[in-house]
Amino acid sequence: MTLPEDARAFLEQEAEETGVPLSNLISYTAVNYVREEKKKKVSTTASAGST
Repeated sequence: MTLPEDARAFLEQEAEETGVPLSNLISYTAVNYVREEKKKKVSTTASAGST
């Protein structure tokens, strides 16, 4: 996976400041993104079905 340079720099700084490994930060971010997208999809599907 390739990150934009600014995103990589931000995550590397966060990893250094928090002591959380960079791979953990990336995994956590990816999992939360997928969960939010699924919620949006379910919400949109439910709204479309009720009209």
